[in-house]
This record gives sequence, structure tokens and C-alpha cells, in this order.
Amino acid sequence: MGLTDADREFVASVRDRRRAVCQKIANAQLTVRQAAHLARTDEQVRDLYAVKVLDVHPALGKVAGRRLLTSVGAHQFSTLASLDDNMIERIEQAIQSKPV
Repeated sequence: MGLTDADREFVASVRDRRRAVCQKIANAQLTVRQAAHLARTDEQVRDLYAVKVLDVHPALGKVAGRRLLTSVGAHQFSTLASLDDNMIERIEQAIQSKPV
């Protein structure tokens, strides 16, 4: 039993929506706080891994983003929606303190 056309369309729309969020983060059009709020309210973004967002953030990059995620007490497989407000605040503070 394979996927139906509707299933394929749904999966594609989820992938496109998550990609759009990451692209907006990478282009500094969306903050981590805004992305987290979106993940809490948008079913298609709910399971987006936080590490994916931090990897593409222009002030961080792959290594720094992963270290930051660990430093706030989040697991490497934490979703963006699962980060609490304190974690988001600490992430945003770390990003703001990075030299441009």
C-alpha cells in the first residue's frame, strides 16, 4: 500500500513550508522567536528541528548553532515548538551578542 496523491501533496506542502521558514531565517526575515511561535501554531512547521533553524541562522552557522542549542539544555532532536520561552530568550540573547 503506497502513498496516495493527497498524501504526497501533503508531504510536499510540509517540506515546502519548513524550507520556507528556514529560508526566512537564513535571510534574517524571521527571528528564532517568531519561528518558534510559528512552530507552535502551524501544524506544518510543528516538528521542524530547532537545529535546522540554528544551522542556517546568519549569526550562527552549523557548529555554533548546535553548541548554542546544547548550552540552553535542548537535545539535538528538539523541535522548534518544544523549546520553552527561557530557551528561546537565551538563544536570542546569544545571537544578539554575536558580532555582525
